[in-house]
Amino acid sequence: MYQLYDDIPFGVIIFQGKHLHIQYINYNFVNMFDVDSEFIGRDIDDLKIFRQIKGTIENCINFGINKKLKQVEILINRYFDIIINIKNDIITIFVYEVSQYVNMQNELKHSNENFLCMCSELKTKCDILQTLRNRENDCFIHLKNVLNNISEGIIVYDEFGKFYFCNKASMCLIGDDVKKFDVRGFFNKLGCYDFEYRGKNLLQLYYDFKYKNRPIREFIIKLKDNNNNNRYIELNSSSIINENCVVNTIITLKDITSIKSKGIKLQEQREFINDVVNTIDVPIAVIEYDNLNYKLANSKYKDMMFLNNNFNNSVTEPFILDVIHNIFNKGIHKKEHVLAPYVIKDKNGNERYYKIKFTGKVNEKSINKLNKIFIHATDITEEIVHNKELQNISKMKDEFFNMISHELRTPLTIINSSVQLARDIYKEEITRNIERVLLRVDQNCRRLLKLINNILDISKAEAGFLQLQYSDFDIVVVTENIVSSVSIYAKSRGIQLIFDTNKEEKLVALDKDKYEKIILNLLSNAIKFTPKGRKIYVTTLIENNKVQIKVKDQGIGIEKEDLKTIFNRFIQIRNNTTNCVQGTGLGLALVKNLVELMEGNIKVNSKINEGTEFTITFDNLKNNNNNLVKDSFDLNSDIKNKLVLEFSDIK
Repeated sequence: MYQLYDDIPFGVIIFQGKHLHIQYINYNFVNMFDVDSEFIGRDIDDLKIFRQIKGTIENCINFGINKKLKQVEILINRYFDIIINIKNDIITIFVYEVSQYVNMQNELKHSNENFLCMCSELKTKCDILQTLRNRENDCFIHLKNVLNNISEGIIVYDEFGKFYFCNKASMCLIGDDVKKFDVRGFFNKLGCYDFEYRGKNLLQLYYDFKYKNRPIREFIIKLKDNNNNNRYIELNSSSIINENCVVNTIITLKDITSIKSKGIKLQEQREFINDVVNTIDVPIAVIEYDNLNYKLANSKYKDMMFLNNNFNNSVTEPFILDVIHNIFNKGIHKKEHVLAPYVIKDKNGNERYYKIKFTGKVNEKSINKLNKIFIHATDITEEIVHNKELQNISKMKDEFFNMISHELRTPLTIINSSVQLARDIYKEEITRNIERVLLRVDQNCRRLLKLINNILDISKAEAGFLQLQYSDFDIVVVTENIVSSVSIYAKSRGIQLIFDTNKEEKLVALDKDKYEKIILNLLSNAIKFTPKGRKIYVTTLIENNKVQIKVKDQGIGIEKEDLKTIFNRFIQIRNNTTNCVQGTGLGLALVKNLVELMEGNIKVNSKINEGTEFTITFDNLKNNNNNLVKDSFDLNSDIKNKLVLEFSDIK
């Protein structure tokens, strides 16, 4: 019965029962799976190739159904169609190999997939190309719009020199017909205008541009606009080169009328400034610090330095180089440096004196870096000559006063001694009239002696020969005793003299004689210009080592303009009450000299018809002896003589 299966063209295997015992295997099955008849009578588990479909066979038995399995991969890369036929307890399985069909189908499927993938990729690339074309077109349109909206003109020529593109600005700058010309025609068009370009003519420019591929930089075209005003166009060109071949030539045009006009105006201003600077009768120069070259030097400076014939911009003057080396090279450039007087002989051989100022100018970006040095000189020849003449005159005057003072002292001493001798010897014989005459002689002798002493003291003080005799004394006691001595004289003139102090004692180291002379002189002036019935205040203010002495009167006051010169020699204050000038004008000058010699200072404040206040200040006063010793002060002949002498010029 099973022999019929040997002739069919596919494999057949027959199982029996639920345990699937192998009953039959045909020839094609044996060849198909390389098995033999030894498997007959065994279970399906012994047949490894059917283990994967055992479950399916059992399901078919359990449910009593037939089933067809398609393209089952029983062996590697071998596919089979399987038909399971159930009849009673006989299970017949037909196996047909379809590997070739499946492989062809897989290849076809794979080819289709590859084709679809290629189509998809091709479509994607086409889409990308289209997108790129669209973008390129958009970019070109955008670029064209951008180029048409910029202020600079752009002209593009191809590799053959033919016109390719120009924007609106280029047509506005040099004309609408720019599209009609190739490169050569464009340069022919330029020949119709005035131009500036580093000394080259148009033919050289075109030759270098066309055959040597040399770019054009800052070629200036000058033309007229519709209003016949000058217009300046700057032309620049460059070539785009690929593999040593010119691909495109680009020419840019820029309207620089405003810049050029400003440059022309700036040049005119520079020339104007140079003319003004050269006209100024003051030597002026500017030196660049880095290279020591003249940035500017006016004609007056060149005349002063004899640079007119050999001026080469380099600084060669030794004294200027010395100033730069000694001052500016050491970093001292924040102050003005003055060289005066500096002597230079002019072209006639005469000496000229100059005051030369050097001022450093630092770099704006680097604060400590010197950039330029400004020099300006002032001719002070007349001032120097005048000062020398004044010095000679002053010297002659001082010599005259010293000579007169010394020559007068001898006869004055004789006269004064004669008066005293006459009073002592002829006391009983002197009548009232003779006494009156002797008093006048004595008073005028004292006035002359005071004048001579003041002249000598001032001359010595200004010459530095006045010697100070320092001693320790109580400045409060001395001042109070001087005021007490003078108060008798003031009271006789109807003036009240008041002394006040914030401390009762202060030991200081000063020249006592000079200090007494200062206070007596100030009191003499105060009494001289204080009307009857008024007061004079003398105050000492002491704070640590600082001492102030104030002499304040209620007199006529001093005009504001006179306060500036009140301490000058021979300055006299007019007493409006008596309408006469009293004194020689040397007293306050001597007071100031004496105060300053003792390292003090004196100030004055005054109001008309209210009075005047002199303030003397001594700072950092220290005594030479730490023990406080009070000076005994008697109204002896010495202080009496000083008082009489200082008050001798008060009528």
